[in-house]
Amino acid sequence: MINLTFVLAGNLPNAPAPAHYREAARRFAETYKAYPPDYEHRLCLIDSNGGYSPEVAEIFAGIPHEVIVYRGSGWDIGAHVYAAYTLPADDWVMCFSSWAHFKQRGWLKAFAEARERHGDGLYGSMASFEHRPHIRGTGFLIRCGRIQRYPYGCNSRTESLKFEVGPNSITNWCLRQGYGAWVVAPDGVYAMEDARSIRNGFRQGDQSNIWTFDKHTAIFEAADAAERAKLTSFAYDFENSIAANTGVLLFRPEVGDQMDPELKDQLEKLIQSDAALKIIQNSVFWRATAPLRAVRRLVLGRSRS
Repeated sequence: MINLTFVLAGNLPNAPAPAHYREAARRFAETYKAYPPDYEHRLCLIDSNGGYSPEVAEIFAGIPHEVIVYRGSGWDIGAHVYAAYTLPADDWVMCFSSWAHFKQRGWLKAFAEARERHGDGLYGSMASFEHRPHIRGTGFLIRCGRIQRYPYGCNSRTESLKFEVGPNSITNWCLRQGYGAWVVAPDGVYAMEDARSIRNGFRQGDQSNIWTFDKHTAIFEAADAAERAKLTSFAYDFENSIAANTGVLLFRPEVGDQMDPELKDQLEKLIQSDAALKIIQNSVFWRATAPLRAVRRLVLGRSRS
């Protein structure tokens, strides 16, 4: 069974009031009905700290659903993790944040077909390379047992961010366990390492090649050309980010483990210098692309010699 979990946000410190999410709940319900998933499933609404109010219950009247009560502090991701623990290990869960919505039918059928083709693993509507390569934390499908075995907690806002983009994110953990991480798009299924090649995907073009949407797709849609270029850079220009230069470029096993120790030490010092950090921080405005890629090519070339 595939369970769809949709978070109804309630009262949390430093979070908007529950009424702020009411229209988001209405949009999810309306687009869920307008663009059916076309595959057998069970809809589970997560009452996160009182989010399933009488007003919200009225929004979902007439839509078959179950309610899972969550009273933790892990925000949306923490609520999904909790829900996965309440479900059978062999069930699957497709997790949606409070702002999720749909624009075309058949989205769950596409995910089920991808699962049949590629087997056990992590499947997402969107990928991003901001901070680290990862499947985004909304519209992702995974076996409940995988979440139950994930060895890191999700009981705070910080831990929920680590679940999505940290060094031990659910994406990285699944890959280390030997499972695939895939992006399911209307025009096909892409391995995580090929996600940059998706046309009109997350923060790309008109974003028409996405099955499920959220507030970040809406922000991109509403942005002007300059802001869109910046957002695209955040999501895809990974080799120009601080994380890439320190976490991936130098410490990826296929690079760092084979690199000359003296060269690696020199590059670590270079990247940690004030001047380099300033360049890297400004790189999202396309000022440092060529220099940083030149350094990357130099490192890769030297490490293979």
